Amino acid sequence: MATDNANVDAGNDPAPRSEGDALKLQDVLQGIVPEGADAGALGAYLTFETVGNSTVVIVDFDGPGPSAPVQLVALPNITGVTLQDLLNNLPDAA
Repeated sequence: MATDNANVDAGNDPAPRSEGDALKLQDVLQGIVPEGADAGALGAYLTFETVGNSTVVIVDFDGPGPSAPVQLVALPNITGVTLQDLLNNLPDAA
């Protein structure tokens, strides 16, 4: 899968929040993916790949459409992440 690495965020915030850093993918996909979409629907837009000792998050803004996917962020020292893992560990809405 070809990706555009021009706007890659290393994901290594020098001042993480006390409860841990958060990657709010719903902000990226707002208006694109229906609210409450399951892993099957989200999988057309989001891909998580292990590259070395990091996980790379790739977003395809038009899903199965013709535009190329874009690398959104690299999460250093995190491997083996899947979309289903993230969905299983969503925090409760306040």
